[in-house]
Amino acid sequence: MIENPTFTIPNTNIQILAALDDLDFFDTQSVQLPKNLTALEAWEIIMANPMPMLKLAIGIRDVISSMFGVKKVGGFSGNIPESVTVGQMLDFFLVE
Repeated sequence: MIENPTFTIPNTNIQILAALDDLDFFDTQSVQLPKNLTALEAWEIIMANPMPMLKLAIGIRDVISSMFGVKKVGGFSGNIPESVTVGQMLDFFLVE
């Protein structure tokens, strides 16, 4: 059995499939927020004002990608847990 090791970007919990120097492509984007937010606080803000077009886009993604064997994500549940830690999921997003 071949193992699929992952690599963690230094000083983060972000996992990638190979060392950065070995990747053919790597892109990262960020934005400065006016105040620090936890993952759960950000999730609460997003879920307080859901975007209808995002729901449609995820539905389209599920239909098209499922034709190629990709698991459907099913959209947003609207559930907001009391707490969340690294490695847990908020719907289909991994908390890193």
